Amino acid sequence: MAYYSLIFAADADRESKTVNFNAPDASEALLIAHKEASDRSAELWRNDELVCSIRRTHVAGDHFWQIH
Repeated sequence: MAYYSLIFAADADRESKTVNFNAPDASEALLIAHKEASDRSAELWRNDELVCSIRRTHVAGDHFWQIH
């Protein structure tokens, strides 16, 4: 298992937030992001390496994660 961090930036209504956890892979991290703050953008880190940034997006009534 690897050590991951989800870092949620502060926005107009909420403070910044960091969630640290161990997971077998990044897909588990996306599930945790959905549970922790499904409507916020975040950076996903594995140890000291940036894996990706994620953003919840709404298009024509559908909701999905946009991963960069």
